[in-house]
Amino acid sequence: MSVVLTLLPWKKFLVTKTTRGKIGLLEGRQLGRTRNRKYWRRNEFYLGTWNVLSLYRAGALRLLLDQINKYKTGIIAIQEIRWIGQGTLEEKDHTIFYSCDRKQHKLGVGCVVKKNFKHLVMDFEAISTRICTLRVKGVFFNYTIINVHAPTEVSTEEGKESFYDLLQKTYDECPSYDGKIIVGDMNAQVGKKKYTAQQWDHIVYTKIQTLTDTA
Repeated sequence: MSVVLTLLPWKKFLVTKTTRGKIGLLEGRQLGRTRNRKYWRRNEFYLGTWNVLSLYRAGALRLLLDQINKYKTGIIAIQEIRWIGQGTLEEKDHTIFYSCDRKQHKLGVGCVVKKNFKHLVMDFEAISTRICTLRVKGVFFNYTIINVHAPTEVSTEEGKESFYDLLQKTYDECPSYDGKIIVGDMNAQVGKKKYTAQQWDHIVYTKIQTLTDTA
């Protein structure tokens, strides 16, 4: 999943919502002039999210950074890092902010910021192994990106309630004038019934046939 945020000089540009088929796309239009797409393309970045399963493997971080460069993602929220502790790691073209367990290689969330956009980062807060926030500069207001890794449905009720209580607390404590964006792995499940891959194929095929017949 990815969204696009546009960050432009406030005196010359107006940020407007568009319907270009991309979630959360914000487009910069220069007031009083014809839009120069090549120019405002340099002033936007993609915000993405990725459950990496583990960066505690040889070569895993390098592979991740290569993929980020491939998809030209400016900031990406990552989950299940499985490092130790909290902090910042500087790479050649990226900065990784992370919030992991202090003793065990489990869970962990963070954000990877491309060097071109590091100057936009105002603050990073490591909340827990499942929640962290990254605050970035905007035009008319700043953004607080809340990166989450929700517990699964089979987790204990106490664990789920604790997570969502902390998420609500984190959201409420964000600066009131910030644009708040919650991204991450919500471990969502639609309905109570579980399907095999073959059953899903049959459901999708049946749905397509129904749409084709009614067209």
